[in-house]
Amino acid sequence: MKRPTGPARVLLISAGLCGAAGATQGLEFVRLLGDPAFKHAESLTHIEQLPDGRLLSSAEDGSARVWDLGSGEQVHLFSHGDDDVWNAIALPGGGHVATAGDVVRIWELAGGEMLRELRHEDDAFRLAAVPGGKLLASGHDDSVILIRNWETGELVRQLEYAKDEVFTLVAPSADRLIAGGDGGLLQMWDLGTGESLEKIELENKSRLTTISLSPNRERITVNSGDKLLCFDCADLEKRWEVELGDSAAISHWSPDGRFVVTCADDELLKINSRSGKVIWRKALPFDDHRAVAFSTDGQQIFTGGDWMIYRFAASDGEQLHPPPDTPHLRGGVSGIALAGDSGIAFAGGGDRQIHRFDTTGRRRDPLAPWKVTIEIDKVAIDLGGESLSVMDRSGDVQTLSAEDGRALARFETGDSYAGLAAGAGGVLLTRTSDSITRWQDGERIGSLTAADGGSFETFGVSRDGAFVAASIDEGGALVWDTATGGRRQAISGQIDSADVLGLFPDAGALAVAADEKLYTWSRPASDRLVGRDAEIGRHVASLASEVFAEREAAKRELLALGTAVLPNLEDLRSDDPEVRLQLAQVMRVLREKLSGALEESLAFDKDVVGFDVHPDGVHWVAVTGRGHATKLHLGRRGPKSGTFEVIASVDSPHSAHHARFSGDGKWLVTGNRTATLSVYRFTGSP
Repeated sequence: MKRPTGPARVLLISAGLCGAAGATQGLEFVRLLGDPAFKHAESLTHIEQLPDGRLLSSAEDGSARVWDLGSGEQVHLFSHGDDDVWNAIALPGGGHVATAGDVVRIWELAGGEMLRELRHEDDAFRLAAVPGGKLLASGHDDSVILIRNWETGELVRQLEYAKDEVFTLVAPSADRLIAGGDGGLLQMWDLGTGESLEKIELENKSRLTTISLSPNRERITVNSGDKLLCFDCADLEKRWEVELGDSAAISHWSPDGRFVVTCADDELLKINSRSGKVIWRKALPFDDHRAVAFSTDGQQIFTGGDWMIYRFAASDGEQLHPPPDTPHLRGGVSGIALAGDSGIAFAGGGDRQIHRFDTTGRRRDPLAPWKVTIEIDKVAIDLGGESLSVMDRSGDVQTLSAEDGRALARFETGDSYAGLAAGAGGVLLTRTSDSITRWQDGERIGSLTAADGGSFETFGVSRDGAFVAASIDEGGALVWDTATGGRRQAISGQIDSADVLGLFPDAGALAVAADEKLYTWSRPASDRLVGRDAEIGRHVASLASEVFAEREAAKRELLALGTAVLPNLEDLRSDDPEVRLQLAQVMRVLREKLSGALEESLAFDKDVVGFDVHPDGVHWVAVTGRGHATKLHLGRRGPKSGTFEVIASVDSPHSAHHARFSGDGKWLVTGNRTATLSVYRFTGSP
């Protein structure tokens, strides 16, 4: 089953091609903004403290990690690539770790080296070390439980769970195994013979998400739906159950066996293990905590939520780390915006706060956050850097002063899961599947739609804010003027599931990413008609004629000049609405001759998840990959039509997701899934 979705600070310099001045074009890592301690790039699935005091955690970002408990720095990263890691446990003896995901992997703890893989055709969700030897049990999503020697890889026994999926298991002794999963079934086997000894199907028939074993190995607690139940290991006799009020995913026993701690969605509960009485319950700072553990001394409780590890006092549930009033980007970075050349980056998280960072390092980092009244899903800043807009998933928009955070406006788009972008002239754009709406001062001023009822997949605004483009589900893309809403280009091409779009400042080039491929379009270059300004001016003046035939004749003369006249016409400005209308008709016809089609340009080895265009209109950056490691690819748009190339690639160990060039083009800032921002210097701009 797949659920929906500090490291060493190293200097990363990637060499590329040389510009005209001989400077290397690339991205140079400068600084990390925010605290990377105890942070994964996606939801945590398991936490435990190792005998040596360090923490072991696993997550859906394709990694398990070992952390120094004092500093919060990452000691080891055990990678499963793009596949979720559902469990990670310390093996008996303290020298090895096993991780479960697409395969089971055995790692040496001292050096972080992978020793071997134990394969099966389906994912392993949970691991359990069998006492007294080198046996490891793994429960899989095809109802299979494999008992293997983790040192040699030898298969010792295969068991069949009586329901569809094994999600959790424990080994109370060398000859007993208890498993749970779909259908609320608790099942026990004799490991010596493989015989099924007991089967108990819980009344609520909810999936058993966790079986936790007491330190003396005599009892287990089981999480099922909104209940926590306690059973004897010997005969699976129920001792008590607790109604939690919400679904519970995980539980863990204290080292002395006196208490059990469990997460129930957004609550943390400490329970007396003998009676089942709730001792205290505390609200968690983030919902969906799916990992919990006591420290080895029983004094602290660790939970995994918001993609990071939280620490609480076991005595009363007081939050210890991070301190409750410490600003940090919960749930990763939902959106970033850079305020022109000021060096200030705005980032939104799930805590209804706009976090401000000084990317230059001149001032304290981070700056004090600003409160907003909606949960932040997207962020956009107007081109003048005067106002910042944020949007939540329901389509509500709130606009703030970019200078002091004052609330300027709030309005409802009426559309959930919309896109958000800022155009020129204070125009704000929101996107749904079937329309792009233009807003100004909170008022709707127009809508853009695809022809023939087509729907939009993604959209973007050019760096200068003058144009907006959207990919459509039937393939290809459309481009409009932001200020007027007038159609500018219709670009053909067949693309499935477009994810990311980048539009260049002059609207003469477009990049659309779908999965691992980048599709691009460039309008053929059209040099201005030199020395014919007077002739063009006469034709344009005739467009204002009250005589229909004269207007039509002037349009024919302009069209006869061909597409080379477009740069001349685009530079013209007129106060006469009739002239503007006639010019728009002429330019639309000429642009259609230059439209062309989106064509596959580049293939990457990972999905493209982010894209931005450099202010020079030549360079661009693509973010590829998901999970614990991503890459930034610096590219260049060639002088010939349709040529795009990668000139440098840089590893992004903090899992970049959003990328944005500064207004002066000197810096690139990425918003990372580890709730941090990375700052890179753009080098060698020609």
